[in-house]
Amino acid sequence: AKNKTHTEKLDPKWKGPCYINDVIGNVAYKIRQLDGRLLKAPVNGSLLKK
Repeated sequence: AKNKTHTEKLDPKWKGPCYINDVIGNVAYKIRQLDGRLLKAPVNGSLLKK
């Protein structure tokens, strides 16, 4: 057994808040964090919360 201090079950489920920087097609979004950094990969809209 591995010694872990906690499991992923206790980790936050969501990151944010963030801004939508660009829309790619109808389902993908480029995300910009509040500090101005852009996420490298587009995010599927079904994974975003309002």
